[in-house]
Amino acid sequence: MMDNLDPKELDLLERIGKKPELQPLFFRRVSGLKWFRPLDEAGYFDFSKLPEPTSAKKEGYITIPYWPILSYLQKCAEEITDETDNYFGTRISEIVTGATDFAKAKDFGNYHAWRVFAEILHLLPSKFLSNDAVAAIDYWLSDKYESSLVSGEIGRNLVPKLLAEDASESHDIALQICGVLFDPVFVTESRAGKDHTDVKLRLDAHDAEKITGKVGIALGRVLGQQGVAVFEVKLIETLCKLGNDSWSSIWQPAIEDHEQNKYRDDAENILVRGYREAISGFIETDPQAAAVYLDSILDSKHGTLVRVAIHAIGEYFEFFTDRLGKLRSEHFFGVNYHHEMWHFLNQRYTFLVATQRQSFLEIIGDLRVLDDDGNVREGATAFQRARWLAAIKEFGEKELNLYQDAVTKAGTEPEHPDFLRYTSSGFVVDVSPYEIDELQSWSVSELVKKLIEFVPSKRWNEPGIRGLSTSLKKAIKVNPIKYSDDLKEFLELDLAYVHSVIEAFRELWSEKAQLPWSEIWSSLFKFILSLIKEDDFWSDANAKSREEFTANSHWVVGSLATLIEAGCKSDKHTFPMEFNGLAEEILAILLAREPGEEFSTDSDAVSVAINSPRGKCLEALINLTLRACRLENNANAGSHDRTWNHFQGYYEAELVRSSANEYEFATLVTNYLPNFLYMSREWVIKNLPRIFEQDDYLRWLCAMQGYSYVGSVYQEIYAFLRDHGDLLRALDDSNLKLRIEDRVVQQIVVAYINDFEALEEEGSLLQLLIDRKDFEELKQLVWFFWTLRKGDDANLKQKALVLWPVLLNSADTRTIEGRQLVSTLAQWIVFIDKIDAISDPLLRAVAPFADESYNSYHLLEGLARLSDEQPFEVNAIWQEMLAENTPDYPEEAVRQILSNLVEKGREGIREARQTVSMYLSNGVERPAKLLNELFDLVTE
Repeated sequence: MMDNLDPKELDLLERIGKKPELQPLFFRRVSGLKWFRPLDEAGYFDFSKLPEPTSAKKEGYITIPYWPILSYLQKCAEEITDETDNYFGTRISEIVTGATDFAKAKDFGNYHAWRVFAEILHLLPSKFLSNDAVAAIDYWLSDKYESSLVSGEIGRNLVPKLLAEDASESHDIALQICGVLFDPVFVTESRAGKDHTDVKLRLDAHDAEKITGKVGIALGRVLGQQGVAVFEVKLIETLCKLGNDSWSSIWQPAIEDHEQNKYRDDAENILVRGYREAISGFIETDPQAAAVYLDSILDSKHGTLVRVAIHAIGEYFEFFTDRLGKLRSEHFFGVNYHHEMWHFLNQRYTFLVATQRQSFLEIIGDLRVLDDDGNVREGATAFQRARWLAAIKEFGEKELNLYQDAVTKAGTEPEHPDFLRYTSSGFVVDVSPYEIDELQSWSVSELVKKLIEFVPSKRWNEPGIRGLSTSLKKAIKVNPIKYSDDLKEFLELDLAYVHSVIEAFRELWSEKAQLPWSEIWSSLFKFILSLIKEDDFWSDANAKSREEFTANSHWVVGSLATLIEAGCKSDKHTFPMEFNGLAEEILAILLAREPGEEFSTDSDAVSVAINSPRGKCLEALINLTLRACRLENNANAGSHDRTWNHFQGYYEAELVRSSANEYEFATLVTNYLPNFLYMSREWVIKNLPRIFEQDDYLRWLCAMQGYSYVGSVYQEIYAFLRDHGDLLRALDDSNLKLRIEDRVVQQIVVAYINDFEALEEEGSLLQLLIDRKDFEELKQLVWFFWTLRKGDDANLKQKALVLWPVLLNSADTRTIEGRQLVSTLAQWIVFIDKIDAISDPLLRAVAPFADESYNSYHLLEGLARLSDEQPFEVNAIWQEMLAENTPDYPEEAVRQILSNLVEKGREGIREARQTVSMYLSNGVERPAKLLNELFDLVTE
C-alpha cells in the first residue's frame, strides 16, 4: 500500500514524536499521501492541537501561531483526485471543518489556518465539500483579526471553480458560499446623539471590486435568476437597512463603472456591481428569461434595482426591443433614474421606431419645473428639457431643433447633461490664479515667467495647475498669432502647459479658424521637434501619472498625434504638402519611443488602441500615408507605388513590434484594412498570415476585434479568414463571441449575397453556421439579412428564398428557441412579391409561430401588401397564423386585408367573416368591428 512506510521513514516519524521542535521542518518538507494514515493514527491531526492566539511581547498585541501540519495537508490536497481513495478527501474535509468547529466552540480564530483551509477546499475535488464546509467559511470570514486572505481565496478561486463544474451539487455549494461571502454586516453607533448605521462586506475591500464582477457574471451565466438573487437579496437588505435607496444617484452616480463613482469600495456599491454583472451573465445565457425578470424589476419599489435594470436594457437592447413600453413613462425621467435613462436614449434612440421616438419626445416636452406656488419656471424647465434632448439631438433634425430651442430659452447649454450632479475630486480644480485678460496682457516671455513661478495650491477649490493650464489654452485661442512665432519660449514649461499650447492650436485648426496656417504649421512643427528630441521629455518623471490629473508626456504624445492626424486627414483641410516630411519625422520619433498600452484578453482592443498615445500616433501615420498616396495618385494618374515603398518600412517594423507584446498596430491594421488595401493590396494579401497570426493568441484577438469594425467584405480577405479558420474560431472563442459574434455572422451573410460563399460548396461557412444551430447566431443571420432589404433587389430576394427553407429545416419547433427562430423568419415576407408554389409553403410554415417573438406585426404588414393582388391566398396564410395566436395589430394592415376580401364579393365576404370568427372565438373583437365598418361603407 502507498501508505506503508519503510524502516527509515518509521524511524523519522518516531523522532519527530520525541522532538516536537522538529515537526515544523518535517511538515514543510514531507509530501505524499503515504504519510497520511500514520500521521493521522499518531494524532497529529487532532483538532485540539489547533493553536490559539497568544499575547505578544508588546502590550496590546497578539500572536497567531502557525499549525505545522497545514503545509502537509495542503500538499496532500493537491494530490487528491476523483480517482483517489475517498478516505483521504473525506478525512481532510473532516479536519478542516472539525478544527473550525473546535475553534468556534472555544471562541478563537487562527487566520493562518483559515487561509490554508480555504486553499485546501479549492484544491479538493468538489464532492468532498459539504454544508459543514460552508459553515466553516462563514466562521473564517468572521475572524476579528484577519479575513481578507480567506475572502480573496474563496472569491477568486473556489467559487469560480464550483460554478465552472457541470454538477448541480457544486452549484448549490457555490450559491451557499456566495450567500456567506456577500453577506452585509451592519454596525450601528451613536453620532451627535443619533444612531447611524454603517455596512461592510466580509470581502476584502482591495479585492472586492474585481472578485464581485467575476463571481457576479459567473453566477448569472450558470444559475440565471437564482444567481442574480444572491445580489438582489443582499442589496435590498442593505438598501432597507441604510435607508439610502431613494438617493442612490448620490452614492452611485452611474451604474456602469465610471470616474464619478467615488465610493467604489463601499458595501452598497460593491453589491450594485455584483447585481449588475450577475444580470449581464443571466442575459448572455438566457436572454428571454432575463427579459421577463428585468421587466418585473422595472416595477420594483427599490429604485437602485430599477436603475440597474434600465442600464441592462440599454446595454443588451437587442433582447428587449419588444419590452420597452414601461420605459415610456415620465416616472423614469425622475432624478434617481436620470443617468441610466439618459444613456439609454443616447445609445438606443436611433434604433427606436417612430412611435416610440414620439412617445419619448412627448414625455420630454411635458416635463415641468414648478416654483413653490406651482407656477412653471420657464428657464429651469427649458434647461431640464435641454438635458434630455442633449441625449438625442444627433439623431434627427426635429430633435436638434428642439434642443437648440430649449438651450435658447434656458440661456445656457448643459454641461455633462447625463449627470444631474457632476463633481471633481481630490485636487483637480479648474480655478486659475489669473484671468484670461491678464494672461493676454503679458508678453510671451512674461507669461512664461509667471507660469514657471506659479506654485499650485493643494487646497480644494483654490488655484491649481489644471485651472491655469486651461486658462492658458483659452488665452492662446483668443489671439493665436501673438504666440505662434514664439512657441520655443514654452519649451521650458511644465508639460501641463505644453499640452494646453498644443491643444489650443489643434482646436483652432478643427474649428477652421481663419489664420495664416502655413506660418503657424511651420512654427508648430519646429516647436514639436525641439520638444520631442530632448531626452528629458521622455524621462520617467515626465511619464508618471500626476495627482492633479494634468498632462504628462503620454498625454502630450497623444495630443501631438491627434494634431498631425487632423492636419492631413481631409484633402479639403490639410497642412501644405511641404510639411509632410516634418510630420513624418515627428511620427517616426514618437513611434520609436512611445510604448504601447497594456492589452488583455478581456480588453476592448479597438477602444484601447485608438485611445492610447501610441495608437493615436499610428492613426496619424496611416492618415499621413494615405494623404501622400492621394497626392501621388493625382500626379501620376492613379499610381502611388513610390509613396507606398517609402512608407512600407514603418508598417513592416510595426508588424514586428506586434510580435513583441505591443498590440496597437495588430488592432489598427485590420481596423484600417480598406485603407491598407488601397495603399497596397499586394502587401496586405502577402501579410495576411502575419496580420492574423493565430500562434499569438492576444495578438489574434486584437486583429479580429479590429477587423470586426470593417464595413465591407473583400473576397480575398474573406476567403483567407474562412480557410484559415479565423471566422469560425472567433465564433467559438469565449473572449470574442459576445464582442464580434454579430459582425462575423454579418460577414458570412454579405459573402453569401455576393457569391463569395455558397450553401452547397464544401467548407461553406454559411452551411456550417446553420448546422451549428446556435440560436443567437441564426437569429442574427435572419435579422441582418432583413436589414439589407431593398424593394428592387432581385438577387437579394432570390438568395432569401433559397436560404429560407434551409433555416426552417434546421429549426426544431418543439423547442422555444426553434419556434422563436421560425418567428423571426416572418420578417422575410418583405422578400416576397407574389404567393406561389415556392413562397406559399414558406409563409405557411412561419405563420403559426409569427407571434412567438412578436413578429406578427411584420407578417401582417407584408400580408396586407400582398393582399392587394392575392386576397384569398393571403387569407389562407392569415388563418394559419390565427390557429395559434390572434394578433390584431397593426390595425391598418388588418383593415386592408379585410377590405381586399370584401371587394371580391360574396366569396371574399364569406372568407372575411370566417377569419373574424377565429378572432372572436379567442375574445378579440377589433377585427369584427373593422369588418362591420367596411360593410357600412359598402352599404353607403
